[in-house]
Amino acid sequence: MGPSFDALSCILKHSPVLEKLSLHLFKGQRADVKMKGSYSSMERSSVISEHLKVVDVKCCVDEKVAEVLKFLCTLNIRFCFV
Repeated sequence: MGPSFDALSCILKHSPVLEKLSLHLFKGQRADVKMKGSYSSMERSSVISEHLKVVDVKCCVDEKVAEVLKFLCTLNIRFCFV
């Protein structure tokens, strides 16, 4: 995925009934970190399905994962560790 996150934006925009998005951002057998995100704004971005309730992320911490999480935060998706 490039730095513009076009692929992720396309999935979010063109999945009108998407309720749960699971991102597995790691190689190998285990993820170091597990997070759960939710949409936190009364005004929805036009990029996000109105049905999206939960974003689950399992990842190993690195710079590329941090960029993905920052991008999702620009869409008012907030995360907590689980």
